Amino acid sequence: AHVDGIVAIRKVTRELLDSLQLPSRDDIAAIAKRVIALETRLDDLDEQIAESMEQIRSHHNQIRKFSEEIAALSMELVDSQ
Repeated sequence: AHVDGIVAIRKVTRELLDSLQLPSRDDIAAIAKRVIALETRLDDLDEQIAESMEQIRSHHNQIRKFSEEIAALSMELVDSQ
């Protein structure tokens, strides 16, 4: 009897929410799960971007060093002639 009352209240509540075009608890829970999944994806993307930026900085430094070495070798070549 008690359980039947709870089921009836939930049914009436769901129907009322539907008629008012308001989200149910399940709707809100589903949206919350989607938001959490999106936040997780954003965190993963943020981490990937940070790693990529670090790799870009490292490659930039390597290119700068190679450029300096090439410039030094060019100067040596010019001086030797």
